[in-house]
Amino acid sequence: MLDVVLICPLSSQPRIIRRAISLDKVANLSVLGFQRRIYETNHFPKDINYQSLGHIEDGHYFRRIGAFIKALFKIRKVSANNAIFYALSIDCLLLAKLAGIKDGIYEIGDLRSCEKPNSIYSRLERFLLRSVRAVVITSDSFYSEYFINYESSFTSSFFEIRNKLDKNVATAVRQEKSICSNGRINIGLVGSLRYEQPIRWLIDFVNKYNKQYHLICHGDGAFRSVIEENTNENIEYFGPYKAPDDLERIYEDIHINFVVYDNSSRNVRLAVPNKLYESIFFGAPILAACDTALANEINKLGVGVSVSLNCFRDFERDIIAFSAERIQRASKAALNISTEQLVDDSERQLYSLLRCFD
Repeated sequence: MLDVVLICPLSSQPRIIRRAISLDKVANLSVLGFQRRIYETNHFPKDINYQSLGHIEDGHYFRRIGAFIKALFKIRKVSANNAIFYALSIDCLLLAKLAGIKDGIYEIGDLRSCEKPNSIYSRLERFLLRSVRAVVITSDSFYSEYFINYESSFTSSFFEIRNKLDKNVATAVRQEKSICSNGRINIGLVGSLRYEQPIRWLIDFVNKYNKQYHLICHGDGAFRSVIEENTNENIEYFGPYKAPDDLERIYEDIHINFVVYDNSSRNVRLAVPNKLYESIFFGAPILAACDTALANEINKLGVGVSVSLNCFRDFERDIIAFSAERIQRASKAALNISTEQLVDDSERQLYSLLRCFD
């Protein structure tokens, strides 16, 4: 098997942990990752050969220089002569190259470079892609709406591997959502709390319609304080959770899942997040921001509705229109989608991809 050095910007992110587990089954894997004091309830399994690259902070790029220099030496020490890299951010890709690993794979879970395509960051990413054998994207829109504009300068092959559900969840019971006799609808806010305006509008909405709606929040992120500071007893915050272990328990009480991200971001408009597969599996219909790839997916499958972010009045109108009857129809549609279509199958895809390096 190939020697693969996986370098990750956040060692506690569930998607990254899933990727490492899949790679470990098809390669001789070494994992090196940074920590950011977020979601640290999530860890790589003990049988994964993992080494921490230390803590770094979001946004403080100059403060990272010392950590990056130390990381460079650790990566060089771990890398075998014939190893390939699997980099999960532009920083990690650059570290792999500077460490002397010549060939490998670059995965893009969030396409931040599309926000400012003429920035130094975006130009650097496109320059480095010229020397990467393969690029893994989690949404085909990343290529069809962005990278296709620069394809003449790439030699890389692009492969889509969707961010699907962890295999360990597949044994959980899938149940149709039914609204309680009191008619109150439980809205779930689960995961990374990183988009301020939709979160604030959701809180305002639940405060305004507190007899009809109840908010259940599990997660962590930059705007967790927005929820923690709210005094409405109809809004419950349970803090960070461990994925995938806690998912079945979390979704038991959720009728609809709030996956409304700020669609002023081009990355948000193009991405297909893991919440699509997670919500469908647990039969929890999805609220998604209009004009996004996620909204297109849920509308096509009949498993949710689009929510406008033009103004608060339109926002609340769209949520209210998603009645109890519509929620139950969408829940049934979700449960009609087979588990096999929702569960992570990246092990098979990665095995085929790594054969390109033989």
